Formats: sequence, structure tokens, C-alpha cells
Amino acid sequence: MPRTGDTEGPNLPAVPRRLWLAAILVAGAAVRIYRLPWGLPAFVFNDTRIHFTNAAAQAAANGDWILDRFVHPPLYPYLISAFTWVWTTLSGTEVELRGPQGIADMAAITLGARYVTVALAVALIALVYLVGQRLLGSRTGLWAAAFFAMSPVHVIESHRVNVDTPMLVLAMAAAWFAIRAHQERRIRDLWISFALAAAAGATKYTGLFAGTLPIWVALRWPTSIAGRIRGIATGGAISMATILLLMSPVLLNWSQFVIDLAPLLFIGMFRGAPGQDLQGKSWVFAPYLYLLFVGLPFVLGWPVYLAGLLGIAVLAARDRPTLTLIA
Repeated sequence: MPRTGDTEGPNLPAVPRRLWLAAILVAGAAVRIYRLPWGLPAFVFNDTRIHFTNAAAQAAANGDWILDRFVHPPLYPYLISAFTWVWTTLSGTEVELRGPQGIADMAAITLGARYVTVALAVALIALVYLVGQRLLGSRTGLWAAAFFAMSPVHVIESHRVNVDTPMLVLAMAAAWFAIRAHQERRIRDLWISFALAAAAGATKYTGLFAGTLPIWVALRWPTSIAGRIRGIATGGAISMATILLLMSPVLLNWSQFVIDLAPLLFIGMFRGAPGQDLQGKSWVFAPYLYLLFVGLPFVLGWPVYLAGLLGIAVLAARDRPTLTLIA
């Protein structure tokens, strides 16, 4: 199967394409770095302090690498801890956990973690372009990357240490490999996609949704039914091995993992988060309707949102396979 982005979608020559992409990435990085130290040193967002910077400070100060909370999977907290440990080791910095110096050190760790988040956010912008270019051509990929780079909500979130950004980086990378595997029949890329999707789940539990795309590609692989079943089984084995490896720190504190995960699943699937989920009496607050009529228009802006809805209709009429991959 030919690459859709190279044969049907509108493409720019290589040099202008790279220049536009570089400009988008620079602009996206600039708006995310602007006022990056906001709130510091006095204020560190509570989720950041509990799940990331406390763990990083303990690892750097005491060599204590055993996590005591698993509201988020261990991959990203350990990445921030490793980043902090390298910084303190190379600079000879002694991290304090309490007192005025502890506040200053917590602020420094948080700022470093924010830079990591910004770097991942810029990588995510590039991946949005790569996926768009693969599916609909370089012009569409550049427009998608530009809109995403300037999305107000994502710019704000890039100023906060969060697991959503690294999870989406891995999910989009999984999507890119799955799409390339589908378009060029590269079985190795399909296995990489399964592994990256599992890694997304080991970064944020809901990241496991990324596995739907390599599963779909495996089910569509041009082989016999038995061959497709073997492909699903192989991809499942790769995913299981990846997530067991990346979640292995859980074994150091299994009881706490169970204590954290059980209520998290209940709240996420059935009850919602008290004091966090938006509630009201209007029909707009109904599940899914709020996302369609308030959430996405706010995140994207009405012009981009309406253009996206129109684009879905156009793809449904003209390019059903690409719409399926995007969906």
C-alpha cells in the first residue's frame, strides 16, 4: 500500500517544509518556556509536589528510590528522579528536604522537571506533524502541528509537570509506527508500535488506549486468519513484556499500588473526582455533550473545532481508511 501522505495529500518541497516545521517548533517552545518559573519558589502544584518532586528529592537526598504512591505509573516519576539525580551529582548539589533550603531545592527540581515537560511537548508537536504528514500530506501535517503548538490549554499544561505529555508522546509515536507498518507492510514497525503503546500505559494508565491502533493494523494485515491471530498474540506478548518491565518498580511496594489503584479505577470509571469534575443542571453538563459543546471548542477554539468537524465529514466521504486510522 502506498503512503497516503506522499501520493494523495498536498505536499510542500522538502526545504520549505522543514523551515515551516522548524518555525512551528521554535514558536511552540517559546510560548511554553515563557514565564516557565511561574509560582516558584513558594507554590508548587500539589499533584506535582506529591507525585514527582517529592520522589525526586528523596532519591537525590537519601538515595530512596522506593515510591510510596502509585496514582500515576512509576515510569515518569522515575524519569524525573533520574534527571534530578544526574543534575545533583554533576553539579555537586546537596538536596535538602526541609526548611528554607528545602523550599528552594523543591523549586529548582520543579523547574527542571518543567523543562523536561516542555522538551516532551515540543517532541509531541513534531509527532503531530509526522502523523498528519503520513496520513494527509505535509501541508495538513504542518497546519495540525501549528494549531497544536498554539493550543492555549496545552501551552498552559506544559508549564506544569504532568504525565499526560509523556504519555501522548509515546502514544503518538506508537501511532506513527503503526501507520507506517500499515502503509509499507513493515512488520518490525508493528511490533515497535505495540511496545510503545504499552509504554504509554506505563506512563499514564489510560495510555493503554494507544494499543487499539496496532491491534487494528494487525487485524488488517494481508495474511490468513491464523496469521492475524498470531500477529495479535505476538503483539500482545510484546506489550505484556514491555509493561511488566516498566511497571516492575510496583513490585517494591505492591500493597500501596493496590491501595492506590482500586479507588482510582472506581473514581475514573463510575463516580468522577469530587471537587474536580464540572457539574451543573444544564444539559451541557451531560457526559460527552460537555466535551462536544464546551470542552473541545475551548481547547481548540471554535474556528479550528468547526474546521475539524468539517474535515471528519470530508474524510468520511473521500478517504474512509484514513478516517479509520485517525479515529
